[in-house]
Order: sequence, then C-alpha cells, then structure tokens
Amino acid sequence: MFNGKLYTGQLGECAQLWGDEQVNPAQTYDYWNGLEWVPAPPTAEFSARVNMTQPWMPVGVYGPMAWGRPIAKCSIPVGGWIYIGGGGTGMFRTQSWWTGTSQAEIVPIATPGGELPESMCTDGEYIFSTTYSWIGQSNANRIYKYVPDHVAGTLTNASGWPVTVAGASGFSGISYYGGKIYAVDSGSPYGIYEIDAATGVATKLADFIYPNALGDDTQVVRYGNQLFIVCAATSCHKLYTYTLSGAVWTAISSLVVQDNTLYPLDVYGVAVKGDGTTAKYAWVTAEGATMQFFGLSDPWAGSPTDLKAATWKTGYRAYVDNAVVTAIGPDGGFWIENRDRTTAAHVIWGDTPPAIGNLVTIKGTGGKTASGERELTAVPGTGMVEGSWADPEVKPFIMTNRSLGSATGSKGLANDGMLVKVYGKVTYYDPSSGAFYIDDGSGVPSDIPLIKGVKVLKADGSTMAEVPNWALVTAGSTCYARVTGVVRLEKLPDGTIIRRIDARSDGEIVITAP
Repeated sequence: MFNGKLYTGQLGECAQLWGDEQVNPAQTYDYWNGLEWVPAPPTAEFSARVNMTQPWMPVGVYGPMAWGRPIAKCSIPVGGWIYIGGGGTGMFRTQSWWTGTSQAEIVPIATPGGELPESMCTDGEYIFSTTYSWIGQSNANRIYKYVPDHVAGTLTNASGWPVTVAGASGFSGISYYGGKIYAVDSGSPYGIYEIDAATGVATKLADFIYPNALGDDTQVVRYGNQLFIVCAATSCHKLYTYTLSGAVWTAISSLVVQDNTLYPLDVYGVAVKGDGTTAKYAWVTAEGATMQFFGLSDPWAGSPTDLKAATWKTGYRAYVDNAVVTAIGPDGGFWIENRDRTTAAHVIWGDTPPAIGNLVTIKGTGGKTASGERELTAVPGTGMVEGSWADPEVKPFIMTNRSLGSATGSKGLANDGMLVKVYGKVTYYDPSSGAFYIDDGSGVPSDIPLIKGVKVLKADGSTMAEVPNWALVTAGSTCYARVTGVVRLEKLPDGTIIRRIDARSDGEIVITAP
C-alpha cells in the first residue's frame, strides 16, 4: 500500500496498480489500452456490498489482471520508481508508469549479495526484503534493509542489516506499519513476528495456526490494533483477522476467499487501507489471476437489542444491552440475563469479568452449544461496556428439577443460563468429576446410569471442598441440598440432554441433614 493505492504483481505478469475505485460499480479494474490505464467495463462478477456473517465483506472479484512482463511477484513505489521483485530472477525497477501516462522500460537492479527477493515493503525511504525459502537459501529467515540510490540505480545494505530472526525458518511475505515490519514464519511453530525497522529487534507476537500444519505463502499486514493474514497452504484459503487486547493478539474471525462458483482460492497477498485508526478495505491476490476487494464493515452498527431479540445462530452478530450479570465462570466468562428475566446467555470473554449485578452492553457473535445453550462470544478488547445498576439484586427463580431446560423430557420454555434456586435430596456423589446430584421427586435422568437428579457443579470450576457440611455428601449420608446457580445443559453421546446447575459460590450450596 502507498498513498491509498495497491501495488502488486503476484499472479498478473507485471507490477500493477489498483485503487479503491472498485467501490463504484461503474469501475471494476484498470487495464492497459496501449497508451494508458483505463477502467474496464463493469462485469457480471461485480456486486454491491452485501451483509455477511463475518466482519469482512467481499465487494467483488476482478480479473483477469492486466497483462505485462512475466517477472513480477511483488512491487513497491520508492523515490518515483517502482521496484519489482520475484520470479526467482532478482530485482527490477521501472519509472513513473503508475501515473497512467506511460509504460516505461523495466530494467534489472542488483541486490548487494545477489539474494532473490521473495517479498518487499517500504517505509518510503528504505526497501525491506525477504528471500526465497523454497530454493534452500540459508538466509531465508533474514530481513534485509536496502538503501536505494535512485539516480545510480544501486542498492546497499543499511548499517547493521540484514538481521536474522532467531527461531524462524523463513518468510514468504512481509509488510511495514508504524516503524515495524510484520512477517509470518513459514516453518513450525509458524510465529507471527514484529521486527523494529530501525534496530532490527524481533518480537514474536503469537503463533499462527495453519489448518493443515503446513506453512507456506503467508502474508500479514497490521493496521491499528489488528493483523490481517492470508495463506495459500492447502486447506487454508482464508483471510484471518487478529485483534490486540492488552498485550495479547487473538484470532477473532476468518473468511474463506472464493470465486463466483464458491470454489475456495489459494490466496497469496493482502494489503489494507483505513482511516488512520481502523481498517476499512483490503485487497487480496488469489489464484486464477484474480483480485478481490473487500470492505470492512461494522457488523454491530445500529441499535442494540435485548437478549430475547438477539439471533442465536452460529456466526450471526449479537449486540445486546441492559443485560444483568448474574454469575462468573472460569477464564473470564460470565452469565447474563434480561432485566425482565425472560432470557439468559453465557458470555465468552477471556478477560477481567464484570461484577455480578452490574449491567453490560456487549458486541459479539451469537450461537448455541451442542446441548442448546445460548452463547455469546464477545469481541476481544472493546466488545463489552460495563455499567452499574442501582436496582435491587436479581433474585433467583425457584424451580422444580423437571422445569429446567430445554432438556430431555423438560416442560416449558428454555431457561438455560437463568439464575435459579433448586432443591432436592442428594442421590449420588461422583468423586471422579467432583459433582453431586439432587432429586426433588421429578426423577430426571443424569449422565450416570440408574442415578436420577440434577447434576451440581461450581460455576467457577473450583472444587466443593469449602462447601459447609460437605462431609455429609462425601460420606454418603442421607442429606438434602438447596443450590443457587445458573441452569446448564449437557449433551450425552446418545443425544440425551441432561440438566445441570452451576452454583455461584460455596455459600449458595446449602447442605442439611434430615
């Protein structure tokens, strides 16, 4: 990317310029008419932006790309020239043709050590480069920093460069952003690296998980607090989005890049354009000589709803507010309810949880677990806003065992995730899981043959060791329990859905003798 334009070459036959005119249906891609670059007529492949279940929205697929000389893999503009690398034949450059007035001669330019650039990027002054890893070069895990002399047409190494990234084996794509260089290692464990463009110091940000454990042809770019990654490894075919929360990078979405027939494409390069803070558009190069242009929408734009009005389908956006926090689980997760006590859900959060009794507004994606529980995956970092609530604390509903559900044989509406209070005789203690079971006469099935009752665990995943009178349960004595917690559902291998209560605290498990 340079001044809002994309320069590429990979599957076309020369360095090419792409703008964001693809947003306009009257212009899809530019082609060379012998004198200048002009917009091609609209094609049937172009479509207006459409809503999708992922944040990335394809605007259209454009191809074939413009023709030229078969030597380019990557290209960057520096000092009035286009520098071109790739094809296993060194580096080249051509002057000023991106203005659309002429197509200048392409001439070779030597690298200091004769290395062959695999990918290049620039800060507007220096040229940064990696080398081909697939031809066995021993310096494949190096980053080069060249000082170009645009008048003489020469390159020299900057002082202290190239640098070797310890622990990495090779890089097929690099990019520059905010004084840093970004690259994904092509060898296990496929680290995502950030290299200081001034000092050469490398930092591993995260591991990139390839779907087939084979790394290759991977490009990464950063914009704001997001990383965008594409890879052409078998079964990859995706544009991945990572978001920075605190000091941790987390994958939040992936989008399969496919052609008009929905055939998944090998993708080789990505470039991103934004408003200075947030990424708005991305160009993706792919097999079949195609370029795809994506618009990054805010899938949570508009007004929030309550939990009952949210769509609980996998991948659909969920934007809810005025939800009350009722219980805290492990790993930062928690449970919420509508203030009218009609609907509840579990929230996957992974950060510091909110306080019980507070109101939250959450942006995320909805879905249901295999057992049918409503689940909301919040967007890392900015997906939750917490506020206080002056109303009285939410009180649990008192329910019979049979009313919990929807489980196998249950009656009434789904109340998974709701804060409830249940009673029953302790029917069994399972030392292997730490759970115990209670039955109020409903005789509901459990996950243990011949044992009836609701399974009881702790919401935070801790043991029952500090529960008052816990010895009555472990000793097998006749006793009874009153439990306050959230309704959970478990699906057994035979498809049976059993009832479970996750208690909020030790003090909310009351064990009594007859």
